[in-house]
Amino acid sequence: MAAAEEKKTEEDPKSGCPEKTAFKFADKETTERWKNLENIFTRASSKLAPAPFDPEEENLAILQEDFRVLVVGAGGLGCEILKNLALSGFKDIEVIDLDIIDLSNLNRQFLFRKKDIGKPKSKCAQKLCTLLMAAAEEKKTEEDPKSGCPEVTPFKYADKESTERWSNLANLFTRASSKLAPAPFDPEEENLAILQEDFRVLVVGAGGLGCEILKNLALSGFKDIEVIDLDIIDLSNLNRQFLFRKKDIGKPKSKCAAEFVMKRVAGCKIRWYQKPLQEFGEAFYSKFNVVIAGLDNVEARRWLNAMLCDLVSTDDDGNMDPESIIPFIDGGTEGFLGQCRLFVPMMSSCFECSVGTMTPPKVFQSCTIASIPRRPEHCIAYAHKMQWPRLRSLKTASEYDMVSMEDKNTPDPNGVKLDKDDVEHMSW
Repeated sequence: MAAAEEKKTEEDPKSGCPEKTAFKFADKETTERWKNLENIFTRASSKLAPAPFDPEEENLAILQEDFRVLVVGAGGLGCEILKNLALSGFKDIEVIDLDIIDLSNLNRQFLFRKKDIGKPKSKCAQKLCTLLMAAAEEKKTEEDPKSGCPEVTPFKYADKESTERWSNLANLFTRASSKLAPAPFDPEEENLAILQEDFRVLVVGAGGLGCEILKNLALSGFKDIEVIDLDIIDLSNLNRQFLFRKKDIGKPKSKCAAEFVMKRVAGCKIRWYQKPLQEFGEAFYSKFNVVIAGLDNVEARRWLNAMLCDLVSTDDDGNMDPESIIPFIDGGTEGFLGQCRLFVPMMSSCFECSVGTMTPPKVFQSCTIASIPRRPEHCIAYAHKMQWPRLRSLKTASEYDMVSMEDKNTPDPNGVKLDKDDVEHMSW
């Protein structure tokens, strides 16, 4: 027995706990650090969190102080599980794995590095997961170059804000209309204040249609708007996307559109993102009252439609929660043609119901193929539409001469004429 106790006091090489990495910004621990988890712990959902789950603000504290998780296995799936638990707020985690790290593990088990070969998986996974969590939190506090919110321009005549500034909207909010505003809409003077203080709008796309949407929303009294667009501004955009100028070429569309509208419409706040739609989760989309899309591809519309349908929650009797229904307004243009439709998730037909009737696009936007090509067709269109006009001469697919980048927007009149039956031309 004495020998056993003596053995216990020695350090066990088969278990341990790495030194905890201290969080740099302790004052933001309860306010900003776990803000993205707020909707998960405070919103009821019969599907994702049925009774007896009680949506309360204290749930995060309970999870972090009283919850202990055991992860068995630190391989491909175990690495994902450990990373997700740490970044979801769990603070007391233990992991068991008998294996040691092999060279073949490094191509998919992302918590390990070459220097870890021969070491226990569980030890390296737990140590690196702790560092990963600290690095992620430090990164959050840095300024994100892919999103932001310009400074709000104050309205000069504050005393006329509620009397003269929005007087043109009085008829919309105070007059009943069975066609345009049927029940349960209630025509009251307070509707404008509700719209400006409690209403949040997401605009997806800041191109030709998105510029119009942002301008119209701001001039209609909406004050809390967010916009997502992945593209950057190209010279070809300036003839119709009126929120941009020549000095904006090469800058994110969402950022320039937000800055322009906020300068022109005092008191309006527009937060911008230059990120893919798929980077945002349910917690992000659920905070909006309406989503308006001016997208240029069907795949993004389908993804957004699916997300908004998934957000609809029901009670134990199968009745939908009206607060979880976010209307989806979708618009699109091509040439001189255009369309606009309203979808109410789980109450009307959705975008997916009519996707089979849509014709494939005939052309691609220049800004898409020049800056963010997302499909093989974009690359081919880029070579044909933007690179071929710059050719001075072409001997073979590898021997050719082009005009300089400074003159890229001025096609050479004596350039090479495309022959689609010429193998060298098509190979180029």
